[in-house]
Amino acid sequence: MNGTVIISNLYKSFNSNNSFRNFFNRKNEANTNISYILKNINIRIEPGEAIGIIGINGAGKSTLLKLITQITTPTSGEIFIDGRVTSLLELGIGLQLDSSGRENILLLSQLLGFLHSDIENILETVIEFSELGDHIDNPVKFYSTGMQMRLAFSIVTAIRPDILIIDEALSVGDAYFQQKSLERIKNFKELGTTIVFVSHDVQAILTICNKVLLLDNGEIIKQGNPESVIDYYNALNSVKNSTYISQVLNEDGKYTTNYGTKEVSISECYLTTKENKKSNIFEVNEILKINFLININSKINKLLFGFIIKDRVGCPVFGTNSEHLGMKFDASKFHTKIKFSFQFPANLGEGIYSISLGLSNSDLQKDFNYDWIDRIHTFEIINTKKNKFMGVAWLEVKCQVDD
Repeated sequence: MNGTVIISNLYKSFNSNNSFRNFFNRKNEANTNISYILKNINIRIEPGEAIGIIGINGAGKSTLLKLITQITTPTSGEIFIDGRVTSLLELGIGLQLDSSGRENILLLSQLLGFLHSDIENILETVIEFSELGDHIDNPVKFYSTGMQMRLAFSIVTAIRPDILIIDEALSVGDAYFQQKSLERIKNFKELGTTIVFVSHDVQAILTICNKVLLLDNGEIIKQGNPESVIDYYNALNSVKNSTYISQVLNEDGKYTTNYGTKEVSISECYLTTKENKKSNIFEVNEILKINFLININSKINKLLFGFIIKDRVGCPVFGTNSEHLGMKFDASKFHTKIKFSFQFPANLGEGIYSISLGLSNSDLQKDFNYDWIDRIHTFEIINTKKNKFMGVAWLEVKCQVDD
């Protein structure tokens, strides 16, 4: 079925010895050091799926995409691709800098295998979507980086492919065109295009992808629900001194991720109304109170505590901490337990939200965390009073007509 990608037992290696030297010294062949960029990669992507690939620089993300697009070949293993593949792996790759934008559209359309009968329509589609205006007839060498991205993206997505592969290209350019590009990708997904998307923009990953793979040192170390995998990735990167990382599967198929050095730890969390009644359901604009209890396991002096509210797909909606709120806290005055709370009007749109809590010695997740728990609690916002509005935030708006 068009759009299927199957990768089986894939390995990609390079020879770490000097190949020129080895050419003249065959005796060294047996001692050649083989380093693997990718190891034992097994992936099956079904038609219409959107797969995000994340990992630190050097994890093997771009190499994997080059293997899928057959720019390079595997050392061993198999890759099965069913359908027409369109890729945007490097910004501006294939653009002829001395040619105009219009000439590049015609040239790349042919190189991408677009039918000659479609190229005239493609030309107008690309010019309109890229919004390059009169610049379309200027040499590409005079384009800004963002303009080159507009042109390249508009060309490769002029016709919906069976499989679309993108590597970080959307990180360049203005926010308006990034949003426009993401909308086109989401539209392709709805129409059945398989998406393989490498990005450090976790919000874009959360918005588009229904599955995420985490690569580390050339291996897949985690895969599954986007929010859960990204939480685990953050845990690996945010607390280098951490001795504890765990994930527990919840009833909704997502994980509660917990990590930190544990000098202090969160032992309890619950939500209450303004009247201190426990609840997980709140009206739009109703007072919501987050209560949590902390155990002091070792002597510390400075302590920051904070929270993040995320929407149903894991995108942050709002977050703050005690330092942002101007609160100076001396933890040495407490011996075993501390109880904290945050209180605010739940000015949110209808839906399900999650809460993440963190304890740190500095601005949360910038240094290291004593304790961090993603999805420690979920709650629902309802709107029985029917305050009509759109979006994720409710604002009290007054309207008037001035003479």
